[in-house]
Amino acid sequence: MDENITIKPDQAQVIMELEGYLHRSIPLKRKISWNTFGIKIENGNVLGLGLHNRRLRRLPESIGALNSLVMLNLAANNFKNLPASIGNLTNLKILYLHFNSELTTLPETIGNLKSLEEFYAFDCKLNSIPDSIGNLISLKKIKLDYNKIEFLPESIGDLKSLRVLEIGANKLKNLPESLMNLKHLETLQILNNPINKKKNQDENTKILLTQLRDKGVKKRTGGKGWLYVFALGNVIILIMMLIMIIIVSYS
Repeated sequence: MDENITIKPDQAQVIMELEGYLHRSIPLKRKISWNTFGIKIENGNVLGLGLHNRRLRRLPESIGALNSLVMLNLAANNFKNLPASIGNLTNLKILYLHFNSELTTLPETIGNLKSLEEFYAFDCKLNSIPDSIGNLISLKKIKLDYNKIEFLPESIGDLKSLRVLEIGANKLKNLPESLMNLKHLETLQILNNPINKKKNQDENTKILLTQLRDKGVKKRTGGKGWLYVFALGNVIILIMMLIMIIIVSYS
């Protein structure tokens, strides 16, 4: 980190520890997004921290001292777990954890992130979600696709602000009835789960899915729409290449 940058001592200590793990300084950035490596500082506080694709295996327990953080990007690393102190980041609004292929659990303290609005933890190895997830009263979007989650806790129904729940490509065999409590839920994505097969659906699950549909929740339970989009994109590119060849050949 630039020595000319003013930062509160306890937060500066955390950054120094992280730079020790990385064996390099963390560059100053004006904005932290989904693929950023850098740090955003305002008025001596760390507001954004991007550690995307740094091959990190652990975070210092002191990470909780960055209690002014609004954006934290930990995507594409090698974390197996997260320190409990991450629950001290009570101003955090966006958390990126996706593409951590060794991450199997989340700490119970994740439920302390009362300001969190967006949570991305797809393409990990999560096998469960802690009950404390229901404490995230500001959460609007959560993406948990491509994990190994077998069930959702009933507390998921306490996410009163939730609009988008994506949990495709997991091992779900049923859904908690508390989903009916999510009055603002707009999209439920459960692609490629055992629950999609009717033979795996018990009567309660069938009723729940029907009730969610009747509430206007957009439910995605099957199909390979993304493949069709990808294929269509390739066709368009091919057509454009053919047009260019024709133009060149007649010029």
